Amino acid sequence: MPYWSPLSENLAPSYQQLVTEMRALKDARRLTYKQLGRLTHYSHASWERWLNGKRPVSRSALSSLIEVTGADGARLQKLFDEAFASAAIRSSATAAVTPPVPSKPVPRLLPSDTRVFAGRGAEVTAVDSLIAEGTSAASGGAATVVVVQGMAGIGKTALAVHVAHRLRDRFPDGQLFLDLHGYTDSLAPVTAQSALDSLLRSLDASAAVPNGLQERAARLRDLLAGSRTLLVLDNARDAAQVRPLIPASSGCAVIVTSRSGLPALLGVGRVEVGSLPEDASRALLAALVGAGRVAADPAGVAKILEHCSGLPLALGIVGARLASRPSWSPTMLSERLDDQRRRLDELRVGDLAVRTAFRTGYESLVEAEPESSAATAFLLFGLVPGGDVSVTAFAALCGTDVVDAEAMLEKLVDARLVDSCGPGRYGLHDLLRLYATELAVPGLDADVRRHAVDELALHYASVAVAATQIQAPGRKLHDLLELPRRTVSMPLPDVEAAVRWYEAERMNLRALAGLAEASPMVDEVLARLPWLLQPFFYFRTRWDDWSAFAHVGLEVAKRLNSGTLQGFCYSSLAFLAYEQGLLDEATEWSRTGIAAAEARDDPAGRAAAQEPLAFVHIARGEIAEARGLLEQVLAFRSGRDYDFGLAGILNNLGNACFLMDDMEAARKHLDRGLDVCRDSGDLYNESYLRCSLGEMHVLTGEYEAALEQLSASIVMMRETTDERAEAIALDLSAQAHLALGDRDAARQAWEAAAGILTRLKHPRAESMYGELRRLAVGGVPPLDSTAGVRAA
Repeated sequence: MPYWSPLSENLAPSYQQLVTEMRALKDARRLTYKQLGRLTHYSHASWERWLNGKRPVSRSALSSLIEVTGADGARLQKLFDEAFASAAIRSSATAAVTPPVPSKPVPRLLPSDTRVFAGRGAEVTAVDSLIAEGTSAASGGAATVVVVQGMAGIGKTALAVHVAHRLRDRFPDGQLFLDLHGYTDSLAPVTAQSALDSLLRSLDASAAVPNGLQERAARLRDLLAGSRTLLVLDNARDAAQVRPLIPASSGCAVIVTSRSGLPALLGVGRVEVGSLPEDASRALLAALVGAGRVAADPAGVAKILEHCSGLPLALGIVGARLASRPSWSPTMLSERLDDQRRRLDELRVGDLAVRTAFRTGYESLVEAEPESSAATAFLLFGLVPGGDVSVTAFAALCGTDVVDAEAMLEKLVDARLVDSCGPGRYGLHDLLRLYATELAVPGLDADVRRHAVDELALHYASVAVAATQIQAPGRKLHDLLELPRRTVSMPLPDVEAAVRWYEAERMNLRALAGLAEASPMVDEVLARLPWLLQPFFYFRTRWDDWSAFAHVGLEVAKRLNSGTLQGFCYSSLAFLAYEQGLLDEATEWSRTGIAAAEARDDPAGRAAAQEPLAFVHIARGEIAEARGLLEQVLAFRSGRDYDFGLAGILNNLGNACFLMDDMEAARKHLDRGLDVCRDSGDLYNESYLRCSLGEMHVLTGEYEAALEQLSASIVMMRETTDERAEAIALDLSAQAHLALGDRDAARQAWEAAAGILTRLKHPRAESMYGELRRLAVGGVPPLDSTAGVRAA
């Protein structure tokens, strides 16, 4: 049985009985002091003093002992009350044991919890879990620290205070709150020394506060030793401001909120707070203005949520304005927010303003590094339309290399002015983008702004050229004035990389339309993008992109009064309509383009607009008209030093001749096209030419020869990832297999074609399923001339 030293006779009998029963609980559970400390979150040294009568035990420590041992809490609490109600605890011969009667009040300094808290369940759980894990596993000399980080107005403080209220019972020795004013308008950040003064006075108002920083930090650690106290340090500027305020007790926890995330504060847990999702934003607005008003005007509420972009500060301001104006509907306020130039003006009420919250972050960046290029980079970011951007595009915008651009962006990420959206990609919150744009006009010279957007547009054009060359080698801006080329610093080793680039940048490329009229160079790029990107539209059936780029390009081409550019944009719109089966619309676009080019005596624009009209004629069975147009285009392109375009028109003309039963002319054009492709290494056009030859063999009953050409064509189409054309070749292969009596091979080819076209949402998918249905019931689908024409 463990040996215990006798308790001092100066202790009251009730207190002696209390300590004796506490000792018995420790012995019965066979606990060491260290084990007892770890289980109760108090230091083992504290338990050694308490169980030997050297210092009075606290009520919270007794409650912890009762909890971990499962003892009779009522009896022990009664003994505690009797002991400390008595004045009989006196000094012993060896140590002064002074009862905490009258005890100092426990500090409860948390601000009131918010009544409208929505959409932060995951973040609350994350902070709670980090604190629970830290306080249960930490050693006696380490408090648990959790940094809640995020941009201005995102709700960091509300989250920290909400969690702190939930955790009050776990920290019975006190909850402290201190605003460090790291980013407060018109107030300097609180120094660590001043912060310690406030904390020490909160813990013991009667005691003198030491003068030095180190002395104050040591006093705070001493006062909180062995306690279970929670500190909330709000709005921290940097790690140096926070480090001296951290206790050295495993029973304590610290929640720090900061925009910067305090990256130099090591060994802490971190919880990122992002924008609220739409359902949580709606719930927050309903809590502020009433569920009835939100339900009564769904369209207005949807616009408000779009304009606030999930920023709780913005939603709170909107809610406050609506709540104070019961006659306003959400639509009325949403209309005031529609104008981007006024939106930040509208997002303010009383002393709350989104612009002010953003300004403190930007100004702190400028103050910290007055000569830093990061602040200028933030303004330049405001010029970028669209979503997140690659570091290579941003380097072009800033006129620097990728290494320097990334360094600037990372500084902006640390300042929570820019978001890191993944390796090499960065973005701006929509409202921060408005703020950056607002600052860019007075903050940057007009020539600087114009040069920046020119370089961004030329970067995108140069990468588009490189990506298109990978998809369709040899394809170029024929008959169009070449743009200034920029070095493409991003790797595009293969077709897959080119496709990934397009998918990542397609919305940014579309958003370039927002820069129309920003400079002549931007307009020149916009007018060429429909042609530059057309292989991606074809291969991926991105018809929404196709339409958007072509319409913007046409508008710009008209403004530039260029017949060639107009002809190419009209051609692009005509090909889009043709692909969608809208033959009348395709005809109208083509004829309008031909007229526009002829009015300017522009043969290049006329040839570009004539080609899709030939496709329409073929689709309508008007083969002679198609052949005449294609021969005009061939005459123009011959001798233009553009092998890619020449091969394409030879393929289309060969098909037209074949459909007119002019086999000699058809083979002559197709064979010439193959020669051009072999000389130039053009797999893209070669795949179409072989597909056309395969189709000819199918329709003339030469099925083995057809499969030979079609198999080679499919291999090439897969190499260029031209799935749309692959489906056509598979359809022809199925017809050849069926004619040879191989129904299984025909079914497999049609299934593959149907799968591709379904995935691409192409209207021909249903015809493939029709062939499969006829095949399943034993029928023989008719041979179909698909006329493998394509745009150059």
